[in-house]
Amino acid sequence: YKRFLQKQQYHVLGLDHNRDVVTQISELSPFAVLLDVILPEKDGWNVLKELKENAHTKDIPVLVCSIASDKNRGFSLGATNYLIKPIVEDELIEALSYIDNTDTEEVNVLIVDDKADDILLTRRMLEAQGNYNINEAYNGKEGLNLINRQKPDLIILDLNMPEMDGFTMIEELKANETTRSIPIIIVSGEHLTAKQRDKLTDQVEVLLQKSNLTENELLEDVSQALARLRQEEKKRPRSDNIP
Repeated sequence: YKRFLQKQQYHVLGLDHNRDVVTQISELSPFAVLLDVILPEKDGWNVLKELKENAHTKDIPVLVCSIASDKNRGFSLGATNYLIKPIVEDELIEALSYIDNTDTEEVNVLIVDDKADDILLTRRMLEAQGNYNINEAYNGKEGLNLINRQKPDLIILDLNMPEMDGFTMIEELKANETTRSIPIIIVSGEHLTAKQRDKLTDQVEVLLQKSNLTENELLEDVSQALARLRQEEKKRPRSDNIP
């Protein structure tokens, strides 16, 4: 990881395995911790648990980087993200880029769904874990009107809605140069045909089923979508508006 991260101007420190890991992290107060849950001297799950129970370290983001594919356990113990080895460079940089921005920036999320109870559930999942400013719309038409007033960082969208459904809203967003890059996560109970699914796969970040939705899954997909957005923004040439 050190080679990847130093290219991005991160200062990487290793820990002394002869000293208590949590104590060292408390003393260093790092920007983030990369943690493998399979450690030679101590169970990494216990390290994560102790970090989140310690007043001096509980707010430090922890990225689990491990061959163990137990994401649900990681998120339930407070991990910010969970990457499964082998980890590619872009994946790691995306995860850290998201943390870099969420420390200081409020994330604007628009939830578009015609069911108030589903909006409330999604809102609670997000607000419990991050610095989110959430707006709500009950159909695609309302959603587009809100976007015209304030462009969100991310849209969580249902498909089956009155007045304007999610499919039409996506077409409108992708046809507009100022909105086509907004990440979209579909959370819907709609049964999709193979043709619909193939088309949506090219237009949105991820398709989630309401009936199977978990908080950990939603938060992970939101985190990854925002990280990809931040990386794309960094790659774009900057232009200054001159009056």
